[in-house]
Amino acid sequence: MAAFPFYEQQEKTAIFRLVEKYRRSVGLSKVQLVKRIGYANVNKGLRNYEEFLDGDFEQPFIVDNLCVALVIDPKIIDRAIAHAKRKITIENLTDSMHEAQNWARTFRIHAIINTELDCPSPIFAEAMFDIAQLKIIYLDSSRYAASYIQQAIRELPNRLGAGGHIPAFGNPVSVTINIAPEMAIKYDLLGKEIARSNWAERLPHATMIY
Repeated sequence: MAAFPFYEQQEKTAIFRLVEKYRRSVGLSKVQLVKRIGYANVNKGLRNYEEFLDGDFEQPFIVDNLCVALVIDPKIIDRAIAHAKRKITIENLTDSMHEAQNWARTFRIHAIINTELDCPSPIFAEAMFDIAQLKIIYLDSSRYAASYIQQAIRELPNRLGAGGHIPAFGNPVSVTINIAPEMAIKYDLLGKEIARSNWAERLPHATMIY
């Protein structure tokens, strides 16, 4: 998980305030604390400690030893972590809801080329070049609906690389026409209907973390 040094955080988390309060109360520097936690490599300890304060709670070594190092009742840390996780979950759900609402508001009828690979190989290719956009074909919605799949099939060859596949995703296997946010139809490459869905298909998006 990407983390920023806790001394640069714009908004201190409850975990940050709690742990730093106890650290100062026992008179430990950050270096002394990570040594007491059990890190022989101080730089690694400081980095993991900062990531923990920034919300990376999947570090059992820190979680298990922090209470001993700071002489804190483990229940206090457990409650603080549980509260922080709930807050993060709510924030993520809120962000997802807003993103979905924005996507529905700006929706355009389009096709998605389904390929052998759902995730690109190599994975960084999508994050760096957003090549998944090759799998999206925007359609002429002024034409009748029955023409959508034919529009997509005609455009398909223009999306293929020299080897006849979508770069990093492999060969096309089917096409999904997203008619509305709540309606999608999947076809084979000959234009025969395969299945219908009450939800439009969406492509995942990878992001590089530096």
